[in-house]
Amino acid sequence: RLFGMQYFQKPENALKRAEELILVGQKSAAADVLENLIKAKRHRTWHITLEQIMYKLMELCVDTRQGKRAREGLITYRQITQSLQPNSLENVVRKFLELADAAASEAQSKIDKFSLEGVDDLEGQETPESLLLSAMRGDTTTERAEREDVTQLLRFQWEAYRSVLEVLKNNSKLENMYTEAAKGAFDFCHKYKRNTEFRRLCELLRTHLMSLNKTNQPQNALNLQQGDTLGLHLEARFSQLKTACELELWQEAFRSAEDLQGLLAMSKKPSKHITATYYAKLGQIFWVSDNYLFHAYALYKLYLQSSKTSSEELPELASQLLLAALAIPPQANKSNAAFDMDVLEKEKNLRMASLLGYSKNPKRESLLPELVVKKLPEQCFPELRDLHTILEVEFHPLEMGARLKPVMAFLESKPKLVKYIKPLQYTMLLRLLKQLSHVYQTMTIDSFAELANFVSAHDCEKYIVEAVAQNQLQIRIDHRNKTLNFGSQELEHERMRKQLSVLATRLQSAVAMIDPTASIARAEKHKAALAKLSQSLEAEHKATLERRVVIEMRKEAAERSEKREREREKEKQEAERRRMEETERLRLAAENQRRDDERKQREREEREKQEKKRLLQQVEDIKSKRTGESKKIEDKDVEELKDVDNTQLQKQAKKSIEAETASFNQKMEVMKKKLDHLERARREEEAPLIKEAAEKYKVEHKRLYEEQAAQALEDARKAHAHGLAEKTRLARMLAEKEAYVKALHVKREQEFEVLKAERQERLRKERLARRAERERMAKEAEERRAREEQEEREREERERKAQEEREKARAEQRAKIFGAVSEATGVDDRREERAPPMTWRERMAAKEGGGGGGGGSDDRDGGRRWGDSDRGAEREEPRRWGPSRDEDRGSEERPSTGGWRDRVNVPGSDRDAAPASRWGGGGDRGGDRDGGSRWGGGDRGGDAPA
Repeated sequence: RLFGMQYFQKPENALKRAEELILVGQKSAAADVLENLIKAKRHRTWHITLEQIMYKLMELCVDTRQGKRAREGLITYRQITQSLQPNSLENVVRKFLELADAAASEAQSKIDKFSLEGVDDLEGQETPESLLLSAMRGDTTTERAEREDVTQLLRFQWEAYRSVLEVLKNNSKLENMYTEAAKGAFDFCHKYKRNTEFRRLCELLRTHLMSLNKTNQPQNALNLQQGDTLGLHLEARFSQLKTACELELWQEAFRSAEDLQGLLAMSKKPSKHITATYYAKLGQIFWVSDNYLFHAYALYKLYLQSSKTSSEELPELASQLLLAALAIPPQANKSNAAFDMDVLEKEKNLRMASLLGYSKNPKRESLLPELVVKKLPEQCFPELRDLHTILEVEFHPLEMGARLKPVMAFLESKPKLVKYIKPLQYTMLLRLLKQLSHVYQTMTIDSFAELANFVSAHDCEKYIVEAVAQNQLQIRIDHRNKTLNFGSQELEHERMRKQLSVLATRLQSAVAMIDPTASIARAEKHKAALAKLSQSLEAEHKATLERRVVIEMRKEAAERSEKREREREKEKQEAERRRMEETERLRLAAENQRRDDERKQREREEREKQEKKRLLQQVEDIKSKRTGESKKIEDKDVEELKDVDNTQLQKQAKKSIEAETASFNQKMEVMKKKLDHLERARREEEAPLIKEAAEKYKVEHKRLYEEQAAQALEDARKAHAHGLAEKTRLARMLAEKEAYVKALHVKREQEFEVLKAERQERLRKERLARRAERERMAKEAEERRAREEQEEREREERERKAQEEREKARAEQRAKIFGAVSEATGVDDRREERAPPMTWRERMAAKEGGGGGGGGSDDRDGGRRWGDSDRGAEREEPRRWGPSRDEDRGSEERPSTGGWRDRVNVPGSDRDAAPASRWGGGGDRGGDRDGGSRWGGGDRGGDAPA
């Protein structure tokens, strides 16, 4: 053990130790043992025992609610298994989630009993408000404890899902388990209605997906371009979108749809089922947000994807699409004052249109003609086939209400179509008012109520006000006269604002009719003013240009001054910011230092306090052994002795231990004497009793033996009689048994002979095959040897001819040189012609016949200084620890030169001669005096000239 940590050479020992600790109730210590083993560097190679250890560690973490320890253990185990055994990590994670889910399922009955609406955040801490709320509920202590236990179980399960997702994220080998864990987390949020945790889960998955775009990726990073990986991510996002819709978190559902649209854009060809589900959920989201336009387009996309829908579902889907398209209200006429709001609305619409695959905002006017072209009304329910014609094609304002009333009654009978009644009423009323405005200028409210009998009066007035506010209608309701006035909707103040200008224009026209000369005079004045203006126009234009230049110069100067001022202000702010940062840094450093000192002081005081408490408890334990009264030392007892030194307490504890030991030894001595006397007295009293009991046992044992012997004799007699009867009964079948055994032996011998003959035939064929194989191999070896010898002979012949040509060329050159020298000096220096070079076989024959010679010529210059033989001889090659190349080829064995490094002649060398052994007995010495080995003492062969 080192610093409280226990190490094991074998994982099996750690697992056994943990099980022993669990049996005595020390689950936390067992978890420590297993965690230390997993984190040890010596056990970084995967083994099946490590998987069993992880199972046990996860079980302990679930029992003790230690989510942090489970997460650290999974991270360490991932480093061990992700390269070679990712399936083992998946099994451990799956086991961990199953255990957490089982623990939460056990509390399901308590969850049904207690409501968790007061627990808004499972990750949040207990607040004073929650404590007051729990106190005001009037729950008992037991109920409050059960509620807290249920909350802790859910908190641990949520933490388990988060930890697993962090461990498995962005790993291509663990993506299946990652998707499974994400689905489990979504089911958890849906089962327990955890809206806050669902939002955090969506953010966590979104963060994991965004981290894939980083440049530095690990070794097993995900690649969304692969079909399987993208399919798993689409599956997880569909579960996320479904859960968001079921929890009615529509904003999170919209963001999930955006994430899903991005993944679908990366998919080359997503399946129709996936896209159909996607558009169905989008339609649900748009309907909840009262965006009927995009709801209709989502249903239109769904209708296009569901072309192979069964005949039972197609009319219902077509009816929903038709009603959704007709329920789209006409576009409102925006004023210039709402331009900014219109821009924001346009951006939002573009964002929603991108979810449906459109690059621009779709419109109602483009959807309805497409539906008509695809003959959608014909595929709807029979009661709805004329609805499009009534609202969009025909012009019958007086009959519209009567024709729409049965349609509304039919919609109320269909549960999936009831939701379209309200938006359709608004569209129908708007269409009715527009048609009436083309026919009537004023209409009584009672008459209009008879025509609009498909909507209530209150809703009718509300819809009219909304349409007028959006500039879709020009109508006023006159409650005094109980009429509807169609036409301009200008208010009284709008006409009053133009009254004076209209009066002035009309008075001026009347004056011109009364006095025509006044108009002529005004025309002349106007003409003169125009002439004067044309004269001063050029100067005015130049002055304007000069003024513009001056204004530009002043503006530039003001901008430069303002820029300098901004720079000075910026520098001042930057200096102030740096000064504040430095001050803050120094303050934080001082604060951190102070906190560290306080922490160290607290830790030191706490250690001293615990030491004092331990010593006091030790003294009290010793006292309790004497008095029989146990006392537990509390913190307040330690506070009373805070001024007492630990040394004094240690001395007091030591004295108490010594006193207790002396008292114990004295008591033991008294008890020993007392026990000795008691044992002696007991043995003296029991001696006659033992003797009497032995006599009784002997008599009883003899009686039992006689009874058992008589019974055994009787049983043997009966068994013998039964055996004789069986022998007599079975003797009748002896002849048949011997005949059967004999026939069986004959049959088995025949089968054996057949198998023996087959085996001998098989062995004979195998021997023949092996013999043929050996002959074939010998034949191939002989052919290969003959081919190599033929190639060797041809090569030697080529080399001999090349050597002769070279010698011939040297002789001619030497003759020319000597002739020139003789002519110059008058001396006829003739040298003997050299003998032609010998082949390898001729040299071998010469060595065998004459004791081995170099075969060199008499030319003094023909040998080499250091053990060379004749220049015509071929070079010798040292032979080191193995056969020569000629021996490998199967050629004749060459004689050794007698040294520890034998040298053999290598045919075909371009050199005149090769050196013999340098340190051993040298090579054969030729006729040249300098041609032998200088250091060796080899045999001298050939004639040496004087």
